[in-house]
Amino acid sequence: MNTKKIETPQLWPDPTPDMLDDPRFNAIWNCIKSWDINVPGVHEGYCEATGNHVRAILDALDAERGR
Repeated sequence: MNTKKIETPQLWPDPTPDMLDDPRFNAIWNCIKSWDINVPGVHEGYCEATGNHVRAILDALDAERGR
């Protein structure tokens, strides 16, 4: 397991109220809520999925679509 200490964590924003109303949010959450997730550069090691992970996925999807 990679246990490298993160020197400068990236911004890890909470989901916005609008995101919580987005049907995509619930669809993603239902898929990942039981996962243990590792996000190098944001936190050290694995943790339970959170709304912040869903937010990161939504942000990545929107960036890919050019929103």
